[in-house]
Amino acid sequence: MSELEKVVESTKIKTLIEESNGELIKIQDYEQTSENLAELVKKHDHIQEITKENFEDAKKARLELREARYALQNVYKHNNDVLNRAKKMLKEDNEALIAIIEPAENRIDSGIKAIEQEKEREKAEKERLENERIDKINERLKFFRNLINEHQHGFQKSNIEHLEIGKNQIIECINADEFQEFTYEADALKDLFDVAVQNVQAKIDHEAKLIEEKKKQEEEAEKLQAMKLQMIEMAKSSVFASGNFERSENGNLIGLFTRREITNDDLDTPEKINALMNEEIQEKTRIEAMELLKKDIIEYSNRNGFDFESIPVMVQMDLLKSDFDNCKKFIDEQIALDSELKAKQEADKKKQAEFDEKYASLKPLLDTLANNINDALSYFKDECEKVGLSDFKPAQEAIKKVEALI
Repeated sequence: MSELEKVVESTKIKTLIEESNGELIKIQDYEQTSENLAELVKKHDHIQEITKENFEDAKKARLELREARYALQNVYKHNNDVLNRAKKMLKEDNEALIAIIEPAENRIDSGIKAIEQEKEREKAEKERLENERIDKINERLKFFRNLINEHQHGFQKSNIEHLEIGKNQIIECINADEFQEFTYEADALKDLFDVAVQNVQAKIDHEAKLIEEKKKQEEEAEKLQAMKLQMIEMAKSSVFASGNFERSENGNLIGLFTRREITNDDLDTPEKINALMNEEIQEKTRIEAMELLKKDIIEYSNRNGFDFESIPVMVQMDLLKSDFDNCKKFIDEQIALDSELKAKQEADKKKQAEFDEKYASLKPLLDTLANNINDALSYFKDECEKVGLSDFKPAQEAIKKVEALI
């Protein structure tokens, strides 16, 4: 028998009200009553338009129809009054009975809700700490990624030093298990440090080679310049009419293309003048060839996704002193280095995405498992308390082990 069945029983309204007018009035035969009313309407159906001739008949018809309607309305009013008084008395009794048990129910409910709210707070705090832990790891990984991006395109020894320091730091973090379940990503970044160091070193070696070649060229140019000055000193003939030179502000002559400044005393024979003119023509040809080579190299670089203008100007000039094949070889080496680093980064990004997908699929299961363990632990504590084992050392140790797991 339910709690409701213990406190209620069927009771007639007239018994509940205990008044002579407490009984409901019921129309015994609804269909017959409907037919009688329809007959009454049909009886007066001939009265459609009221005139002086049928005025008295219309008044009698209205009286009969109105009395029928009043009778039906009085039945409804009577029944409604009876039911309202019954409802009012039932409500008062019900409220009085509920007031007996409601304080106890509210007291217990408040205690249960307090425990449930505490559990929710603990769960939220655990989630906050977990998110904080993951954010901290991601920030640390981001620091190392930024360090690689900052120095991997450099041309200086200092870039390698920064990358080496970063590599040693990330190795220390890995050994200390700072990245925990994200260690695989830290391992990938460690490998990227090696790739970046190799990339920078290759650029430094190449630039050193270019500088060395430039130094040799400068030494040879100095020797040639000394020889040219010695030869020019022998020239004494005027070259103003040649049109290959222009005067500077100090009165000396300047080659139109070599931009080399000479004096009248430096020109002593027509042969030397012709030689100087030939040099001007050769220099013009060389400058035009360098411009064409630079244009071809820029077009080749753009087709292969490489920015030739990003190379230091000194390196550009040294490259353009060589031929197209040497320039192309240098650009291909840079593209290969950048492609290798990009491929490594894409692979790491893919690994991260795969891990995130797997973790997301397992997280609901982990949350459910943690909730089940919490519920089981609470039940175990309650049972221990019921049988008096709350202070029993083995029970306490078992509880601590389970708490350590979650």
